[in-house]
Amino acid sequence: MKKVILIAMTGFLCLWAGLGITDYVRVTHDKTPLFCLEDEAHARYYGLGYMYDAYNNPVTGNFEYAFYIFGQMIVCTFTN
Repeated sequence: MKKVILIAMTGFLCLWAGLGITDYVRVTHDKTPLFCLEDEAHARYYGLGYMYDAYNNPVTGNFEYAFYIFGQMIVCTFTN
């Protein structure tokens, strides 16, 4: 029974990491994430335990984003 639980947990973690990595790669290539819900009012995308703030900078036109895991900012490309 412990082996089945361990396999299920490992499978879930691999799936979660795969979804997060897929979305991260898409956002870093100026595309919207696939596996996130969009909050259009705040230009936010919510995934399972991770989140993006992503938008085109109105001044420079560059695509900028911030990446959070469990509420902690990991990467930020915003400019002033």
